[in-house]
Amino acid sequence: MSKRSIFKITVGDRDVTTRLNSILQNLSVTLNAGDEGDTVSISLDDTNAQIAFPSVGEVMTVSLGWADRGMRDVFKGTIDDVRSSCSRHSGMMLNVSARGFDSRGGAKSGKRRHWDNATVQTILQDAGGDAKIATVKVDPELAKITLKYWAMTDDSFLAMGQRLAQRIGGQFAIQGDAAVMSRKGAAYAPSITAAWGRNVQS
Repeated sequence: MSKRSIFKITVGDRDVTTRLNSILQNLSVTLNAGDEGDTVSISLDDTNAQIAFPSVGEVMTVSLGWADRGMRDVFKGTIDDVRSSCSRHSGMMLNVSARGFDSRGGAKSGKRRHWDNATVQTILQDAGGDAKIATVKVDPELAKITLKYWAMTDDSFLAMGQRLAQRIGGQFAIQGDAAVMSRKGAAYAPSITAAWGRNVQS
């Protein structure tokens, strides 16, 4: 017997799960590395064209889980597109997409600055502050690496972080207001384990 999956969607400080429960057609969360960042896609049955969804730029949090085990947050980001569509077969649909970071915000804005004899931790902390990123986490082994010279020449924080990751053998990602620089191939403790027949349906 299949387990019952459950979800929770919060927009801003409002829990909209109950309102969406009866009209949700599809909810997909994709965790990406690279420029795209994590993404969410939501399709809602908008038969009477009466759904009023929040504006682009609003913060969205998505939690997923199982009825007998509870949920955990799997996504935090900002709404970047809200579109209504209509077809003979599917009727009126409202399609909402969100991205793991605000593509219009500081993470994508170009900056100019440089560092001399600075650690990776210092570089990312400084650049993250300029980009209004509240939390910057760096793997301890990568954090202590010192670079004689490093510069941002009209780079965004996201682009600079990815360029730095290539230089030091790391992986860089931004989710919501947090940035993470991890080591490639590092054996970090898992936050969730996916096992067929136990907590994976597809």
